Amino acid sequence: MPDDQPTPTPVKRGLVSRTSPRAVSAAVAPTPLTEQDLSSLAPDRTEAEVEALLCALRAAPGLWLAQETLQRLITDTSSFVDGYSRALHLIERRTVHAHLAPASSRRAGPVQPLPSPAHLDPWSCDPTGIEDDSRVISVCPTCNGSEHVACGRCSGSARVSCGNCWGAGRVPGKRGTKNCGACRGAGTQRCGACSSGRVPCGPCGATGRVQAWLSISQARLPQVLVHPMGAAALVHERVKSPTDFDAGPNAWVNELISDTGDQAPYGELPSELEPELNPVTDRVLVTRLQSFSSRVHQFSYRAAGMTGIIDVAGSPPAVSRSTNWRPLRIRQITAAATAAWA
Repeated sequence: MPDDQPTPTPVKRGLVSRTSPRAVSAAVAPTPLTEQDLSSLAPDRTEAEVEALLCALRAAPGLWLAQETLQRLITDTSSFVDGYSRALHLIERRTVHAHLAPASSRRAGPVQPLPSPAHLDPWSCDPTGIEDDSRVISVCPTCNGSEHVACGRCSGSARVSCGNCWGAGRVPGKRGTKNCGACRGAGTQRCGACSSGRVPCGPCGATGRVQAWLSISQARLPQVLVHPMGAAALVHERVKSPTDFDAGPNAWVNELISDTGDQAPYGELPSELEPELNPVTDRVLVTRLQSFSSRVHQFSYRAAGMTGIIDVAGSPPAVSRSTNWRPLRIRQITAAATAAWA
């Protein structure tokens, strides 16, 4: 080959040039649109619609989609007023607890049945006086008055596994194995923690009698329910937080229509706003009801042969979690796969 001929570059066969998803993302990196741009592209839209559309388009860059492209995919625009209510219920929960303590002696007093938490209505008695009113002397339920219980170490057998031969009864000797000297080949030894497999009962202090009484614990629990959970409610941050009820209009993106303040429990509420209660332990102390409203701008689009919905609500506008991005995500995956194998 003459010296002035360039050396050919070796070609690796069987390799296909692929473009990484990051490269695809960079290749279609969108140029942010402004309200002036949208006004010129969509002169028939109102100012509120333009602001909502701009909010929707700004959510598109994470989907590797130019904002102008998404606008071309939009097939329909509509708006409607979406309202929702939320209820804050302050619930008091009373729980009955049983307590036991050793009696001073076997002759501490007349024996009575153990008081049962299941038989006491926590709302029919005074929580502060129930301990004294329910206190009795009873037969110890652990030992049934016998003052002793089965040993926990030997399970009442009075024998435990030999620690020298590990229960085998045999140990290594000079000429093979031989009987264990500690247990004499039995594999077990006398339990040193008990007497004939029995130990003093702990709950009654080996008296066979216990003091028994009931107590009532009280807890106040807030419970928030929201209905309906539509596009407007889904842009309301902390909508289910009890502290958000006093956050004020500056913290809410939707308009407050009404607020009842703390009132006695409502007799008539939508079933979706009714508190979830345990009929035995729970009672509603006060209920507060708030209602909100917001105009929702809804944009329908077509991508990957499917129809998607973009919901924008609130002030300032935000894309609601009711939005369906699935068609755009499928379009993104298809575009990435096509570019990777191009």
